[in-house]
Amino acid sequence: MAKILILGSCAQQGGLATLLSRSHQVSTADACAPNHGKFIEDAKCIDIFFLWGDESRSRILADDIWHLLRNKLIVSLVPGLSLGNLKELYPLSKVSRCKLCIEGAVDRALFIFTTDRSYSDRDTAILRGAAGASGEVLFVPENVFENLSGQVDASRAILEEVQGILKESMGSDRDLYSFVLDWILYGMGSAGISGETPEHLERSSSNASRIADPLGQAVKNALNAHKEKKP
Repeated sequence: MAKILILGSCAQQGGLATLLSRSHQVSTADACAPNHGKFIEDAKCIDIFFLWGDESRSRILADDIWHLLRNKLIVSLVPGLSLGNLKELYPLSKVSRCKLCIEGAVDRALFIFTTDRSYSDRDTAILRGAAGASGEVLFVPENVFENLSGQVDASRAILEEVQGILKESMGSDRDLYSFVLDWILYGMGSAGISGETPEHLERSSSNASRIADPLGQAVKNALNAHKEKKP
């Protein structure tokens, strides 16, 4: 059982803390105003530090605690901070980045990691063990990590748009259909992960024609929004 500390806002910690706490000892702290006395004591026995928040707050936090984390494993979920940036912020630590797909009320998730050269095989095994108990683990080079992260965000945005349109198409039966749709998505996702493909998907031409145009526009809107976020 690993000892894990998550630093970030309470709203952001929830999904990750819930996932990891099923198999590990997890504690949390507000990245904006950590209790330094308690943090110094806690840091001595923590195996992995997860950082979650925005870039500006993460830089402020690093100024306060970097010297306390010699040889500690740092895992950043902060968008915009490269491995190079993290090494500058935490020069005494071993740094890595993580993309959680997906966070929220789920039993398991996909953890995508990229690490710097300071990570040994043992360090990687610790990460794999910590995250593997809560889902699947994937280690990739940083350039691949960036591409996958972008695709995860774009895909999720598109699926959320599609899900909303499908629910609206059911009118007064929206709550009931929402329940059914969630199971459809769960079933298709599970089949995809296991490598199985449904033999056929029943299609209704009347329903398809009714939602095809808004569905196509939703996909375009989500893709355009994703492209605009890229530097």
